[in-house]
Amino acid sequence: MHRQNWHPSYRLHSITIYLHCFEILARFILFLVVSYAFYTFVTYQS
Repeated sequence: MHRQNWHPSYRLHSITIYLHCFEILARFILFLVVSYAFYTFVTYQS
């Protein structure tokens, strides 16, 4: 019975770590997109 109580919290912890990694990845992709858009804008302006 103790293991059944332990398992969901462990799974929840894994999901939290996964979401945290996804958030970091999403911010990195957003940064790349903004940088690319800025580079494209500067190139077209010249």
